[in-house]
Amino acid sequence: MHFLETTAKLIVLRCEQVLEMRGLKSGFEDFDELARIVGEVSREEVQYWADAQENPAEDIYTARYTELLSMMHADNILQTLVDLAIASYLIPQFVDYLEVRFGMKNCIELACRLESEGMIGEEQIIRYAEEVSKFFNIEIKSTQLRYEIVSIDTMLMSYLSGSDEVAVILSDSIELFKPKSEKLNDVFALESMIERGAEWFSDAHASLQLSGSGGRRFLAKNIAKKINKDFIFVDIEAFICSAEGDRKRYVNALKKEALLLNAGICVWNITEKVFPGKASEVRNLAGVMLKLLVRNGIKLILCADSDENIFGRNYDDNLVMKLPGEISYSDRLNLWNGLTACEGLEFDCEVLARTYRLNASDIHDALRQYKNEKADGQKRLSEICQSVALKKGADAVGRVVIPKIRLADVKVNDEIGRQINEVLIGARANRMLMEVWKLSDKYPYGRSVGLLMTGAPGTGKTMTANAIASELGMPLFQVNIADIMDKYIGETEKKLEKAFRFAEVTNSILFFDEADSIFGKRSEVNEARDRYANNEISFLLQRIEAYDGIVLMATNIMGNIDPAFLRRIRYVIHFDNPDANIRRQIWESCVTDALPHGDIDFEYLSEHFTEFNGSTIKNVFLNACASAADMGEQLEMDHIVRAVISEMKKTSSITLQPEVLGRYAYLVR
Repeated sequence: MHFLETTAKLIVLRCEQVLEMRGLKSGFEDFDELARIVGEVSREEVQYWADAQENPAEDIYTARYTELLSMMHADNILQTLVDLAIASYLIPQFVDYLEVRFGMKNCIELACRLESEGMIGEEQIIRYAEEVSKFFNIEIKSTQLRYEIVSIDTMLMSYLSGSDEVAVILSDSIELFKPKSEKLNDVFALESMIERGAEWFSDAHASLQLSGSGGRRFLAKNIAKKINKDFIFVDIEAFICSAEGDRKRYVNALKKEALLLNAGICVWNITEKVFPGKASEVRNLAGVMLKLLVRNGIKLILCADSDENIFGRNYDDNLVMKLPGEISYSDRLNLWNGLTACEGLEFDCEVLARTYRLNASDIHDALRQYKNEKADGQKRLSEICQSVALKKGADAVGRVVIPKIRLADVKVNDEIGRQINEVLIGARANRMLMEVWKLSDKYPYGRSVGLLMTGAPGTGKTMTANAIASELGMPLFQVNIADIMDKYIGETEKKLEKAFRFAEVTNSILFFDEADSIFGKRSEVNEARDRYANNEISFLLQRIEAYDGIVLMATNIMGNIDPAFLRRIRYVIHFDNPDANIRRQIWESCVTDALPHGDIDFEYLSEHFTEFNGSTIKNVFLNACASAADMGEQLEMDHIVRAVISEMKKTSSITLQPEVLGRYAYLVR
């Protein structure tokens, strides 16, 4: 027979004694089960019960019972109320007995009567109710609070019985972190944030908010470890899903769990995905759930995407700490070295730290995926890192291109080829120069590798941008100018910032095609729109100065570019229309091993059609191949000549004379 069962029996006997003192002794008439249960109480059982209270640590039931009373700051009335609730849970017939004999069920008023207290004031009733509501079920807003039923649930009874298992209704959305029994990886970066968070809680503050991204839960666990406190980690998305239709019950269950375990609560996954643009929903979360937890003395850590104070701007008891958008090279290197060692892996961590601007969470995810795949080699890890980075920019204003074109596929003259090679050298060395050689101290701005490509359409600018990205092993982020330019004031700058941030995080090359539409010259201010357009250009100038990645720009008209941009661009390459030698290389490069073809006169094609640039040649060749395939024939000169004629007719309404085609004019007669 354990302590709680004896407690239940004794409170039943006590009720009977009170009735007897009032001359209402019933002898448990009509309550045979109660008579049987209390009739089994022995002197030895009562003595054990009394001894257990003298040494509660020796019995888990007594220890938990005593701890509960302590947490409630219980006096005699509250202790009696607890005993009544325990008896009502363990002996169902006791509930009917109370209603018949006392005209009420387990409530504050009944506890007062059993303790021979007179009519106590409403202020005291409210205080008792507030203490009781931390652990027991009671309708706190009742107008008859003194008579409101106080009941114990399975969760609390499980706790009193010695169990530390989380409540069943919460099991799908929470996990318990116990710093004394769980091992954490060493902290390789952001130690100062852990120190600051621990100091905040040590100063008796209630709540801490970790915003941004990159290992918030890991930081939360380290703060919990620093203050030596268990924390319940709540996935708010799973919690909301589980609590659908009965959120109040779930919130109360969470509150009880934290109080009973003397644990803090970390609410994570407060993201745009869970609360898409719904600031009111986040405020509702703070008002209904979070403030209730704080009022009950529960320490809170909130992991949110937004750096706006979830409790509101004027709430000073919530410290908002924002994780840096990008951690330093030295911290990234420490993370790579530390986490790879923890996983028992070996890589060139300096290259990984220089190449991928990943945070702690991203690096951990990449290494975990690598191990799960049982992959081999740094090349595969690099591919995984790139994939992890690109997932962070799904809503960016542009598109990511993983180029397949190599520099050898770009047919340009030797001088342009030499200039492109200079750009590649500068791009490959830039991270080393700025982060390892510490030249960033000498170049606080203007560290980007910028290339402006000018020239007529079809001369190879876009193809060169793709080839540069391919040679560097980096994705090309092609900004959609139409999406960037916005008629609403301030929106263009926001979208530009999103593009730059995406490129920074994903280690992508930024590519602005038709750059003159956004890098154009500033104009005289004749109307309000002119002033805001100039502001957009000024913002872009400042952003490029602060950017330390690679920016490629292409324009058809060099004269349209604002001179202020040219001073901030390290490389400028002008693409002329190809000469005969380059045109021949382009024609020849179109022919693949899989393409069935006869004799093709590349010399004729390159010498005869001098106005054709690379883009035009490729269009003509593709149309000729389509014609041959449609006829079920291999590619011959007649298919190409007919495609040439169609191309020339696009730009001229004059009838094409046979002599224009020279020695192949007979093919189209």
